[in-house]
Amino acid sequence: MAVLVLQDRHGLLAAAERFRRVVEKVQVHTADGPLSMTISVGGALGCPAEAGASERILANADAALYAAKAAGRNCTVIHPRRTAQDL
Repeated sequence: MAVLVLQDRHGLLAAAERFRRVVEKVQVHTADGPLSMTISVGGALGCPAEAGASERILANADAALYAAKAAGRNCTVIHPRRTAQDL
């Protein structure tokens, strides 16, 4: 988990994609040869000062992560809403 101070969806998507691409380029050298890794990233925006916002932001990020995994893995999905109150 990473907590970033970002104000818009574009910035969050850009940061998450940079992180995903860095991990994708890493190769771990093992006795059986190089091992590549990939990650799926889910993100969500919100205002932590709102009552109960932390739980909503985490739930939205978790839902986005599962959507990224369902989309075929090694991808990034940003939850479409800022908080559950927007539903």
